[in-house]
Amino acid sequence: MHLPATQGLGHGTSSNVHGFMLHSLLAVTPEGLPLGVLGMKTWIRAPEESGKSKQRRKRPIEEKESVKWLEGLEHLASLKTRCPDTHIIGISDRDGDVYDAFIAPRPAAGVDWLVRAAWSRRVAHPQAYLWDAVAAEPAVGETDLLVPTRNGKAPTRTAQLTVRCKALRLHPPRSRQRDKLPDVDVYVIHALETQPPRGRRANRMDVAEFGADTDLR
Repeated sequence: MHLPATQGLGHGTSSNVHGFMLHSLLAVTPEGLPLGVLGMKTWIRAPEESGKSKQRRKRPIEEKESVKWLEGLEHLASLKTRCPDTHIIGISDRDGDVYDAFIAPRPAAGVDWLVRAAWSRRVAHPQAYLWDAVAAEPAVGETDLLVPTRNGKAPTRTAQLTVRCKALRLHPPRSRQRDKLPDVDVYVIHALETQPPRGRRANRMDVAEFGADTDLR
């Protein structure tokens, strides 16, 4: 066991690792220049909570680790008050695909949130599900994506992605029907590698944009 004499730590990514979890909100310019850390959240995973993921799913968002995404929106709103002339875009990975974040109050005009999709959510569309609905749209263009090597197993390469966009209305998850959550409008950007090398999985990026300025374009 790591750090056996240290008190107040919880489980890490595995039960035999002790420590705490850290989530940071980093500010960068459109050119990628780091400006600093806007917010930082730390927490522990208590040992007695191990193996109780199903029970945790039933808790309100305020009692889950995913509340960090709502707090991130609050950080962006606070930053906007200090930088009123700056258009702020928050970006999250797949872990940020949380329905509560989509329906959270929009923080302010000029503040948007870009989420990499993890789930093909239900949508108000004949195709019924997010990825199918946007994939049915005509392509609007192409873009290149640098795919780095992983563990030295494949060389770095450039993937050509076909881009599609669609304004859609998300339905709440069926598992949360009792919560009577509202639908929410998002703007979806779908980028898929249509001709990956033989034997390689296609690269894809599915993101949903929402914010005070989101409209049904």
